Amino acid sequence: MFRLPGEVEALEIYERFERAIELRKPVTITFMKVRRDARGDEMRFADGRPYLVKVTRTVEPFELMMTRAGHLIVRVVDRAPNAAERPEKRTIRLDRVVISCVTQRPRLVTHLSGRYLCPSPLDEPAIV
Repeated sequence: MFRLPGEVEALEIYERFERAIELRKPVTITFMKVRRDARGDEMRFADGRPYLVKVTRTVEPFELMMTRAGHLIVRVVDRAPNAAERPEKRTIRLDRVVISCVTQRPRLVTHLSGRYLCPSPLDEPAIV
């Protein structure tokens, strides 16, 4: 069983992503995303709630930011099976990261032995 995080848990998730970016380590994360139909439109229930699906991915975070709507997000490079050919940049809302009901901890694992495999803006030379 799982649930979505509260404000304090979202701050813990933010700090864990911040540390992963600092160490340049990949993260395996389980989060909820809005399901889309064949045209790319968001799917919703009859009462207007979004249709959320649970997704687990290994990503390489490179930036934390806030949207205009006030949601904390992390920008990541997604490690897809064909990541070497075509890595894809995505955003993940921190308030959609799954919290385990058993452990009360975010489903977020930083791989301390791994390293970044995909190119990201962190690899670009700094402009002085």
